[in-house]
Amino acid sequence: MLGKSLRSGNILKEIWLNKRNVEKAYIIANRVDIKQQNNILLEYLEQYQFNQKFIEDYRKDMIYYISKKHKTNSLFPYEYAKDILKVLKEIDNKKEVLKRVLSIN
Repeated sequence: MLGKSLRSGNILKEIWLNKRNVEKAYIIANRVDIKQQNNILLEYLEQYQFNQKFIEDYRKDMIYYISKKHKTNSLFPYEYAKDILKVLKEIDNKKEVLKRVLSIN
């Protein structure tokens, strides 16, 4: 998986990742690669549509950002995407939502 490394005694001076095995490195590290994260986030975002303009604008901005920048946005972190969209859907219901009710939902 790793390419060439230079050793000086027991200390590694350099280490290079073999780009052909990046996917394998993500699997071993138990992480989801950026491309896959982006695809998952775009799927989540495409599943929703909101009535309130400011929420719908946010959704569209996130789709645009992820599509063009090919990375996630700190305002829409991968780990919390489902929860963020659920909360936005609750807020979007146009009726007043008490904090406690929103928290429970």
